[in-house]
Amino acid sequence: RKDAIGGSETIASDKWAFPFGTSTVIAYDNAKNNAYLQAPADDKFNPSKFSKVVWTEPKADSFYYCTVVIGAATLDLAKASTLTADDKDPDKSGCGGFGWTKLIKKK
Repeated sequence: RKDAIGGSETIASDKWAFPFGTSTVIAYDNAKNNAYLQAPADDKFNPSKFSKVVWTEPKADSFYYCTVVIGAATLDLAKASTLTADDKDPDKSGCGGFGWTKLIKKK
């Protein structure tokens, strides 16, 4: 998929490749629209740390996602976090004070 500013991301059941690196998908739940990722050991900012990503339901070959937890020391801490995101206006806000990232299916 490509993001709204021209970058590219690849999402699979075991990896999420962002423009800045590839994280391992530790767990995901498509019914709850969330995934838990672990950054690689050589990640510049959060080596081996965990994050939680939430997303909206896909519509017209696109969807939005928000990383609500980043840099958690353990998977349990990422899962225990009560941080959420608001998807009422994902283009402008609701993701930690910013808009969500929009991904568009490549054609």
